[in-house]
Amino acid sequence: VGSEMCIRDSFSPSETLPLSECENRILADANVSCPPAVPLAVCGERLTPEVISAMEYYGTEHCTVVVE
Repeated sequence: VGSEMCIRDSFSPSETLPLSECENRILADANVSCPPAVPLAVCGERLTPEVISAMEYYGTEHCTVVVE
């Protein structure tokens, strides 16, 4: 798994959606829950089902993703 776009480009137009609508979208703003306070994905990375599952586990409800 790698970055889909460079971090700089991930600051393009974005929208905040319920996490359930973010699978396979590109992350535009890092979500860091505490704990573990370690990003599960970085800006520009495509949100895989595994990342979405981990975010759900840590209580993330929304994500900001790049408008496609």
